[in-house]
Amino acid sequence: MCVLAILTSANGNGLVKGTALKVVASSSMCTKYEGNEYLFKNDLDDQLLLFDLILVHELPKEEDIKLYDIVVYEHINGAFFIHRIVDIEEPNEKHPNERYFLLQGDANAVADVFPVKYSQLRSIYEGERVANLGSFVLFMQSPAGILCIVLLIFVLVTMPIVDEHFVKLEYERVERMIKDGELDENARKVFETYLKRLKKKKKEGKDNEKN
Repeated sequence: MCVLAILTSANGNGLVKGTALKVVASSSMCTKYEGNEYLFKNDLDDQLLLFDLILVHELPKEEDIKLYDIVVYEHINGAFFIHRIVDIEEPNEKHPNERYFLLQGDANAVADVFPVKYSQLRSIYEGERVANLGSFVLFMQSPAGILCIVLLIFVLVTMPIVDEHFVKLEYERVERMIKDGELDENARKVFETYLKRLKKKKKEGKDNEKN
């Protein structure tokens, strides 16, 4: 099964209104299984790789769903999968009012166990994808990724404060060494130059705070 990690959807059951981004979370659509002759006969080369970030669209009307379309559907266990329609059973005596869709991953040797009703379909894929970006997106949605974002924000906010504190301490230390005569003439000149730079940096920090 080609599992999807849902990034955006219109409502709780995953039915897309307009467009949505999703991450391909398995490899059942990544290659052409040699026994799936329809893939080669019809030049179906729109496979999906693991961790692709894909754009899916709102479903067309039931009668506009075609053979070999790639669609997202909701399994009876609540999971979402993206597979290709490999057969369509038109309305008959068993199901007079709706079509049944048989789906299969391109890399799978057999079709999905149960046919899917239109009411289980959630969106359709039309070929728009960004390879491998999904792994980064999934990480950023994970607890570790969220922690990284929080830490990054913390560092960006506190860095100017910490930097100014260390500049102040270094300024005071060098100034004290010069006053106490701990430095020879050459060292004193070097540190005086360094002290001027620290003063400038300290002043720039205060100016930034005012702005």
